[in-house]
Amino acid sequence: MQQIGTMDSIASILGHLGTGALLILVISYLTALLCNIESSTLGVIGLIMPIVFSAFGHTDIDFWVAAAVCVPAALMVMNPIHVAGALIIGNSAVRYQDALFRRLLAIAGSLALVVPGLLALIPIALHG
Repeated sequence: MQQIGTMDSIASILGHLGTGALLILVISYLTALLCNIESSTLGVIGLIMPIVFSAFGHTDIDFWVAAAVCVPAALMVMNPIHVAGALIIGNSAVRYQDALFRRLLAIAGSLALVVPGLLALIPIALHG
């Protein structure tokens, strides 16, 4: 993604949002979305954190912005697409695997919708 310029395009688009509340929300939700799609949470965090630190690296809320980005990403490992979710399903009884897949997908989707917004409230409140 770095070689073909994807990260530069994302950084350019996010740069137009400034360094305020909207940027914190967008980065938090973007990270959760990418972690739900991509099976490497560390890879996504490794791509997003330079953007976070370039936007908020010299502020007093950089820790809270990093937490608002990293915690939702870490919660997405229970998604059945990830290794941890696949291991859970693979170690369950065959008759429960379909229901467990749907349940884990629903939980991961719900967490992706709620947690980034909740955690983004902390740096937004401290920034404002």
